[in-house]
Amino acid sequence: MTRLNLCCGPSIIEGFVNIDAWPGPGVDVVSDVRELQYPQASVDEVVMFHCIEHFTLDDACALIRKVFGWLKPGGHLIVEGPDVFKAVKNTTTGEFEAIRGIFGDMVELRNGKGNYQHLWGWTGSLMQQEMTSAGYNVGPVEDGLSHADKGWRDYRVVGFKPEKEAVHGV
Repeated sequence: MTRLNLCCGPSIIEGFVNIDAWPGPGVDVVSDVRELQYPQASVDEVVMFHCIEHFTLDDACALIRKVFGWLKPGGHLIVEGPDVFKAVKNTTTGEFEAIRGIFGDMVELRNGKGNYQHLWGWTGSLMQQEMTSAGYNVGPVEDGLSHADKGWRDYRVVGFKPEKEAVHGV
């Protein structure tokens, strides 16, 4: 079983290939995920927790489609990230926390991690629409789970690659 944890940072998941652009404890593959290559229909599961917002809209959409190609029929992608609308609407600790959820963690940028800022603002419903457009069968938008104390801010969307390819024009 092949399971990928893309843009893992320090959030290492046992049983997954943990991939990040920055080396660190538990990182199995150091690579920009946009440059990764996996054979078509060879991956069972991909998680992207607080990853997709670090890419431009075009790169994020291309990555979602690239992952779709890697997935075996019935395989799935889980995407979690900050929901810009929820961040503003539900902030519990003040405006700074909401703004950090939208733009990224300045501490990491100051520590030299370029590309750590958020380059696009997603909502759960926008992610759901994008994954559907890419061909996934998508479940409901849920609160994010990977940052346990940030469900008030984060979304989670799960998409499955259909078992059979859709037949167009029939």
